[in-house]
Amino acid sequence: MHQETVVLHPRIFKPLILCLASAIFFPGGLWMVKDNAPKGWFVTIFLGIVLLVSLLRLLPGANSLTLTQSGFIMKSLFRSHFIAWEAVQSFQLVKLAGEDAVYFNYHAHHRLELKAKQFNHLITGNEAALPDTYGLTAENLRSLLEAWKMKSGIPKSHNGTIPES
Repeated sequence: MHQETVVLHPRIFKPLILCLASAIFFPGGLWMVKDNAPKGWFVTIFLGIVLLVSLLRLLPGANSLTLTQSGFIMKSLFRSHFIAWEAVQSFQLVKLAGEDAVYFNYHAHHRLELKAKQFNHLITGNEAALPDTYGLTAENLRSLLEAWKMKSGIPKSHNGTIPES
């Protein structure tokens, strides 16, 4: 049987803008270092890191979201993390820093580090988030994820547990 997959890629606008902005201001940080300005090294190192990370984000294959019958794979800066549909209790839309994003909570049986769950829940009210909307609106991405979860045969659960068969 052929397993269907969908691969979504983020838009390059934000990393491109960050890359250009940090490349423009990076020489200013070097100038500050040359002039012995107290914050020159901080500015130079910070902008250098932003430039490097934004360049890495622009590389092909660096970031993606792959939807499969068994779960989804978030790839960020070439590191992949698989999450099975059965591990996810629900997907929600959350506005953080003025932008809509897709967050999710795990089922109680999922063995994620408890402290990480608690910290994330304290900050956002949810246990995890997708790092991007991959060229979709947050609502469309949430709907797509819900559809794939339902297509996988995992029933919706309202109390955080998976019904026993």
